[in-house]
Amino acid sequence: PEGDTGFFLSDSSSCHVLKTPFLAFSKAPKGAGDLFSALFLGNYLLGARKSPVAALEAAASSLYGILEATQARGKVELAIVAAQDSISGPVKRFKARRLMPRI
Repeated sequence: PEGDTGFFLSDSSSCHVLKTPFLAFSKAPKGAGDLFSALFLGNYLLGARKSPVAALEAAASSLYGILEATQARGKVELAIVAAQDSISGPVKRFKARRLMPRI
């Protein structure tokens, strides 16, 4: 299927959504959710806990690069080592969009 997939982030002051193009796999790779969680936490902690939105953008961009490499290899195992440059410097960068202030 074509379209987008994405992430939703809500903190004490606002709500954000981040969309990425949907990547189709014949068999879904395992561990993408765990990888995203690790990338988000690592980016959040590296940013001294100042910007969950920046951590979301960095994690989603890195995950997308790894998923693209995984898709290109035609494997179900995530191509983390082959796409390790996507972690520190993803080629495609996605931005979150603020939905509304929190009430």
